[in-house]
Amino acid sequence: MDEDRLDLWRIMLAVEHEGKGYGTAAVKLMIQYAKESGRYKHIYLLCGHKNHRARHIYDKLGFQPTGKICYGDVQMKLDL
Repeated sequence: MDEDRLDLWRIMLAVEHEGKGYGTAAVKLMIQYAKESGRYKHIYLLCGHKNHRARHIYDKLGFQPTGKICYGDVQMKLDL
């Protein structure tokens, strides 16, 4: 694993908490941490093809698909 990258593994919310902005807030905090630490150049994550809510969050926060499929999920990357 590259030392200049941070990998987001999973954010999971109970159904009753979906759509309240918690996922967006969590990813924003992770991005803030990565930037402030100065240790990372990129954040990578995997997003399921059918997970439209997560994909919307990642898109609006600037993540871009890398073109790779890992374990059946779309790999996405944010350059810091």
